[in-house]
Amino acid sequence: MSFGLHQGVHFCIANDQLTFLDLNSGRYSSLSGVTYEAFRKLADNVPLGDADLDALDLLVDRKLLCRIERNSPPLMPTEFSMPDTDLPDPPRHFHWRLTARALASQAWVGWQMRRRPLSQMLSGTAVFKPPAPDRQASFQDIVTAATAFQNTRMLVTTQDQCLNWSLAMRLYLSGLCIGANLVVGVRRTPWSAHAWVQKDRLLLSDSLDHVRQYTPILVV
Repeated sequence: MSFGLHQGVHFCIANDQLTFLDLNSGRYSSLSGVTYEAFRKLADNVPLGDADLDALDLLVDRKLLCRIERNSPPLMPTEFSMPDTDLPDPPRHFHWRLTARALASQAWVGWQMRRRPLSQMLSGTAVFKPPAPDRQASFQDIVTAATAFQNTRMLVTTQDQCLNWSLAMRLYLSGLCIGANLVVGVRRTPWSAHAWVQKDRLLLSDSLDHVRQYTPILVV
């Protein structure tokens, strides 16, 4: 008997603290005390005692872990290369067609977020179609598309909407055959969660100074 992460559960270690994201409930949680020590032993493949097994059973009850009959692969926290470049200065001309597509993506995601559970929205397949494999967007194509999306901030509010915003941008870019990652990160002190979009190491939806405060916990 061994343990694995429950479906839809992700974790990271930020500021030497363990944080879980459960997409099924849409909630974050952390561990302390004996449950924290037991989980670290499990992740580090250290032999477990009876007290550790009891503590891990509590995490099964909370649906953060599940019991599996075979030996499980090591439990690895989410790891992803943070961006190191942000968008250059925007072009002077306004792209009405791209802006209209961006607004349509935002409206559609807002509607879907009221109808679908978070686990479906972030599954990577239920909402997003993969970019065409033969489409190689140039750097300028990516900058132009991302800038047009960013310009919609002048038309709609984005306060406390980073997840919806990032989902919409990811969908919008996918529709333009530009592959990008949606990243959800957490910060422990003070506690905060944030979402952004990046293409490789290029940040498309935020500022570098802001996202560098966060540790990735989910990458779509």
